[in-house]
Amino acid sequence: MNRLLQLASRRPPLVMCTRLKRSKKKDESLDWAAPLLALQETQRKEHDMKTDQMPHKIHAVSRIKKLKGRPHWEKAIMVSLNLDGPLHKVVVHKNTPEINAKLDVVKHLVSIQPVTFPYGLPEDESDYEHCILKSNGEFAVVKQLKADQRALSNPTAEKWLIPGEVIKKYLRKKIDNHQINAEHFKARYTYRLNQDGEEMQYAHFKEHHKKTSDNT
Repeated sequence: MNRLLQLASRRPPLVMCTRLKRSKKKDESLDWAAPLLALQETQRKEHDMKTDQMPHKIHAVSRIKKLKGRPHWEKAIMVSLNLDGPLHKVVVHKNTPEINAKLDVVKHLVSIQPVTFPYGLPEDESDYEHCILKSNGEFAVVKQLKADQRALSNPTAEKWLIPGEVIKKYLRKKIDNHQINAEHFKARYTYRLNQDGEEMQYAHFKEHHKKTSDNT
C-alpha cells in the first residue's frame, strides 16, 4: 500500500485545458470576395462579347506534332488536309462543317487560328508579292508606296527632288564610316587628339608634330 502511494505522488500534476470560446456570430461581410466577383463579371462580359461576334470564315491550320506512331486514320486525315508536310507549315481551310469534323479528330495534333487582316486587304497586284500568312493567323500585307500625283504635277517640286545617285552615295558613306543609326546612339564623350599629352611618345605623332612645327 505504501508503495502505491509513493508511485501516485510521483505522477506529474494534471494540466487543466480550457477550450477557447468561439463567437457564435458569423462574419457576414463579403468585402474579401469583391475582387473575385469583379473578375467574374469581367470574364462574363468578355465571353458575351465573343459570342456576339460573327464566326471567322477561314482557318489558319498548322501541325504541331509529329505523325510517327499515330493511327492510320489520323494520318489519312492529315494527308487530306495537306498537313503532312513540315511542322508549323500554315495551311488555309474554310470554316465549314466538313472541315471542322476532320479537325475535331486531329485537334490534338494541330493548332487552329482565325485568319485576320490587321493591315487590310491587298489593293494592287504588286501587293501580293510581299504578303505573308503568320502562324498566329495574321495576314500581313506590305503595300507599295505610291507617289503623290499632285506633287509630281507641281513644277516647283522638281527643284527639291534629290537624285538617286546622291542618296546612294550618302548611304554608302554612312555604311563605310559605321554611322548607321548614329543619331540614335550619340557618343557620350568625344576624345580629342593628344588630350592627355601622351601620344607624342609614338613615332607617327612625333613626325606630325615636327611637320606642323616646321610649317609654323
